[in-house]
Formats: sequence, C-alpha cells, structure tokens
Amino acid sequence: MAKNKKTRSSSLISLIPTILSISSVLFMVGLLILFLIASKKQTDQIKETFEITVGLIDSASKAEAVALQKEWMNLEPVKSIDFKDKAIEAKRFEEEIGQQFLDIIDNPLPHLLILRLRAEFAEKLNLLEFENQLKKNELVETVDYQTGLLEKINNNVRRLALLLLSITGLFAFISVALINSTIRLSLFAKRFI
Repeated sequence: MAKNKKTRSSSLISLIPTILSISSVLFMVGLLILFLIASKKQTDQIKETFEITVGLIDSASKAEAVALQKEWMNLEPVKSIDFKDKAIEAKRFEEEIGQQFLDIIDNPLPHLLILRLRAEFAEKLNLLEFENQLKKNELVETVDYQTGLLEKINNNVRRLALLLLSITGLFAFISVALINSTIRLSLFAKRFI
C-alpha cells in the first residue's frame, strides 16, 4: 500500500514539468492570438485615418458643398466627411502667417471635403476607381491623397499577420506534440496495470 502511494506521488511529480510546458505553450498561443486581435484593431484605426482631400471648383457655393457632403455620406466606403469652408480656412491661414492677403486678392482657397474611408473598404477599395467616381461630379476640381500609403499599410499588416499566424501555428504544433507524447508516456508507464 505504501509502495502504491509512493508510485502515485512519483508519477504525479514526473507530470509537473509536462503540465508546465504544455501550459506555457498554450499560454503563448493565447497571447499571440490576443496580440493578433489587438493589432487588427490598431491597423483598422490607422486605415480609418487615411484621408482623401477633395477640392471643389472656385464657383462652388457653400450650400452646394454641403449638399455634396450629404450625398457622399451615403457612399458605402465613406466613414466620415469633414467640410472646410474656404472663408474660414483663409482667415485661419491669415492668422498663421500674420498677414492679411484677402484685402489684396480674392480668396484663392477652395472649399474642401476631407473623406475618411471605412477600414474594410480601405483594404479592398481601388483608389483610382474611387477617385474617378468622385471626379464625375462637376463640382470637383482636385482629388488628393497619399499614393502608396494605403498599399504600404496593407502590405505591412499582411506581413505581420502572416508572421504572427506562423508563430502561433508553431506553438500550437508544439502543444499538440507535447500532449501527444505525454499521453503516450502515460500509457506506456501503465502498460502492466
């Protein structure tokens, strides 16, 4: 009886390193998955800060610009649109440079609409097609955005996701291998019982 208790306690003690190693591997897999989810949320926020600046023609009125803003808010890829009134922006520019130029010349600044895209469309959306869609309106004069920025963000996200998924897969494989070997060793140790 005492021998049986001693055998049980020694077999339990021998399982401690196995339990610790499996637990640590599963913990790392969980951490990597949480990191992957957090990085997805962070990249979505970065994608949603990507701006497309639309300059309207000089003859466009404030009412027409506001109407265009309301119309474009119904577009599926658009998350938000900010309207920059040319009169307010000219006053702000005068304050920045410390000189009044509106007394000398007419306001050269156009009304601006600044579009921000939804994260899911910032990845799929072809910006040239979207730019052409915006330019179809007769009030639009220019459409500006940082070319290549969105593509770089998407490429970096894909690389990071691939790296994290491969590391997570490696740890999951190690975990399965450890669990498999623990079960085999346990069965082998009890083969005479």
